Amino acid sequence: MRQFFGAGILIFFILYLFLQGNIYAWSHHMIVLSALMVLMVFSMIAMGVVLVKIDNKKASYPIKSKAAAIDFLSVFSGAILTFLLTVYFEVNVVLASGLIGTMAVLFMKPYQVALFCGSFLGMSSPEIFDLLPFVLASALASLIYVIAKDVFNGFGGKLGTIAFSGVFISTIIHGKAHLEGPVFTLEEGLMIIVVAVFGAVVSNMLNIRFAQGATFGSAFVGVIAGGLLPYLFASSGLMLAVVMFGASFVGMSNQKVLKNEYVVGVTGIVFGVLFIYTSHALGGLGGKLGTLALASVLSIYGMNVFYNFMFKGDESHV
Repeated sequence: MRQFFGAGILIFFILYLFLQGNIYAWSHHMIVLSALMVLMVFSMIAMGVVLVKIDNKKASYPIKSKAAAIDFLSVFSGAILTFLLTVYFEVNVVLASGLIGTMAVLFMKPYQVALFCGSFLGMSSPEIFDLLPFVLASALASLIYVIAKDVFNGFGGKLGTIAFSGVFISTIIHGKAHLEGPVFTLEEGLMIIVVAVFGAVVSNMLNIRFAQGATFGSAFVGVIAGGLLPYLFASSGLMLAVVMFGASFVGMSNQKVLKNEYVVGVTGIVFGVLFIYTSHALGGLGGKLGTLALASVLSIYGMNVFYNFMFKGDESHV
């Protein structure tokens, strides 16, 4: 039951972001609305596959255990450390999260995934969170991490979705308003998609081709993007760094989910489109990028499941 509950939380927020994109596309571009609705259907197919394969007998650990407590504290610590870097040391959110992930890989390898997950909470805007609401968001996300430990494994963006869940629930409890994001021009939109594809593919190459692991692959992209782009492109550099880092979460997927770099690149395009069409909503919430990544990955994975079932008779994923 615990795994179903964890999966249900993540699924709710994925569909909520799809809804935000659909609402914006409805009033701007009907063709894009049609595409987003198709992608949402494919993502729901993937969600169904994940739910069918849940096995409650294979939980990593009891929820009341030392291992669960360590995971909880690791997520919580990653969140606080990243928040301190961004708020008190004025490190940009992309570089801060990338640094936490890289340090975790190098010096705290057994806890790298949980620490990296926590770092996404620390990307939340201080305009939304004072310390107490942020602590609550961190505790909620840490608990959700433990609950959802054994679902959506291998799907890039899971960690960010966990962070986003805790952040969003905390804003509801404290009545915090979300920030409004920018509306992009056509030229900016094209640049976003190009940068998204690059971030996704580089992260995946580091993860799979060079066998450095998912956390390092994404964190390295974050350090490079957050450390360079804001200084190379004064007006749009931080936004492009955010896009590249967010797309790097796509590249954290394993080969059972996204089988090669070409598929990862296509998924990066989906991420870029979703980023553009949800930019107006839910600004300032840490984990939103990961949720967009997981939505993108599920869409392409679901499309592959549908194609194999309909045209190749492959029922192995169903």
